[in-house]
Amino acid sequence: MKSWIPTDYPPFSFVYRILTGKSCQNIWDQLLKGNGLFPICVSGSAIRTLQISGYIQLSGNQISGQVPPKIGKMHNFSMLHLAFNKLQGQLPEEIGQMPLIVFNLTKNSFSGQIPMEIRNIKCMQNLDLSCNNFSGTFPRSLNRLTKLSKFNMSYNPLITGVIPSSGQLATFEKQSYLGDPLLILPKFIDNSTDNEGILQGFIDNSTKHVGKVWLRLEPFGIPHQKSEESSLVYKEWYHTH
Repeated sequence: MKSWIPTDYPPFSFVYRILTGKSCQNIWDQLLKGNGLFPICVSGSAIRTLQISGYIQLSGNQISGQVPPKIGKMHNFSMLHLAFNKLQGQLPEEIGQMPLIVFNLTKNSFSGQIPMEIRNIKCMQNLDLSCNNFSGTFPRSLNRLTKLSKFNMSYNPLITGVIPSSGQLATFEKQSYLGDPLLILPKFIDNSTDNEGILQGFIDNSTKHVGKVWLRLEPFGIPHQKSEESSLVYKEWYHTH
């Protein structure tokens, strides 16, 4: 089942909790009646319905070209996962007509403005636009996505604008905006992780095993403070980078 149900993403993560031998027949009966397994929102509305929805999982397939405007007619899909491909061009504004809960475009070559119509996808929970070439002004209207729990806008170096100091976008940490030098963040976000890094080195030399170690790093990567134990991790990290 794991090969065709994307349980790592909401709302599909519930699947293994409810699909038991006793419940499968009842769930199947509900599907035959036209009832979905989880609520989704139609575009522009926060009202949830139990209509049946599907998902598109095309990540890591080296797909090239542009996303066509007709994608907005796909009203029965709640997840669109196009990450790790070679897609380019502008993202069509019609994307805002899909009832998406998960939308992932990371590691492509999309450019141009981020469509403000994405604000109409009221039930969006997971939005990843990282590692693309989006430009223009960041649409502050994305702050209307009040259900958003995961957001990544990092490494779009041409995007400009100001992240609101209140609302949903202000709840995410600096990692969501890394690599966006023209984007102005609220001070409480901008100062939240300055000069801090995590080295997750796992060294197993039959006598020592070091797990997650926090280090405070200077601008050029020189450790400012480190314990004897963290020194082992730093040396291992330094000689492999």
